[in-house]
Amino acid sequence: MAKAIGILGVVLLLFSSLAQAQIEIPPEGRLVDQAGALSAADAKALDSKLESIETQTGAMIEILIVPSLQGQSAARYAASVEEAWHPEENIVDKHVLFLLSKGDAKAHFAVGEGLQGYLSDYDAESILSDKVIPQLKKGSFAQGLNDGVDAVAEKVAVARVDNVVPPLHSLFGMPIELSESTHYILLIVGALVLIAAFLYVGKRRDISEYLKSRSSRKRFR
Repeated sequence: MAKAIGILGVVLLLFSSLAQAQIEIPPEGRLVDQAGALSAADAKALDSKLESIETQTGAMIEILIVPSLQGQSAARYAASVEEAWHPEENIVDKHVLFLLSKGDAKAHFAVGEGLQGYLSDYDAESILSDKVIPQLKKGSFAQGLNDGVDAVAEKVAVARVDNVVPPLHSLFGMPIELSESTHYILLIVGALVLIAAFLYVGKRRDISEYLKSRSSRKRFR
């Protein structure tokens, strides 16, 4: 009997794991509301705020709202979304995934590698516990999201993360700050100087060899 109960427990655990793994991961977006938690006006205002933060700092905050986590932890599901949305993450990726579960009144920040030195786990947990979760428990989803985004934006601004240079491919279709442009201008100028130096040295070497050969021919005439 005990053996049968044990087997049943394992089967139930497997079914539970499969159910958790089947939570849909939507296509990437700056603001994805699958739970209908925001009115059209709130969504538009929040999306505009996210765009403004990205333009001013280069840091991208993405919001995903789901109806329920179906028993899965917010951190685990956020990690799955991060892996799907940013599979080639590197040290200059500057994004934060703000996950909110409407039915569970839970939230989580998944911080990209390029921002982990500026928005620590402690900072993220403090923002959630002090500003976000209290609003979610009252059903004020728009307020909770706005308060969380404002707090993250404040950290980002203080950290001056606009000085982190993004990958070259991200420049196309993405507004960049003057400091980032300066980085690339210096890199290009430096590369041109090196190329010119190599060409100059090579040219001098060719001329030197040519003069030496002419001198040798004159001596043996």
